[in-house]
Amino acid sequence: MKRYRLPARFVLDHVSRGLLRPSAVLRVTGRSVVLELTDAEAAELLSDARHYADQANGYAADYRGLVASAKATIRALTNNMIDHT
Repeated sequence: MKRYRLPARFVLDHVSRGLLRPSAVLRVTGRSVVLELTDAEAAELLSDARHYADQANGYAADYRGLVASAKATIRALTNNMIDHT
């Protein structure tokens, strides 16, 4: 499993939709969360974030904050790994 620090808004939305086990969330601090994810969970989260970030899906107008958080999640997942365990 790997630990990630990610934007809270999109991750907590992902958890609320039942797409990620709540126990993956280790800590919520302000605008970020620290998660411990399997490779499969990280791939699913990245896929969901890409779906929301894709302008063709039409989410941009109605869910501006969620879309911005999804884009930040993509960047963070690919650039902000904390450690390997």
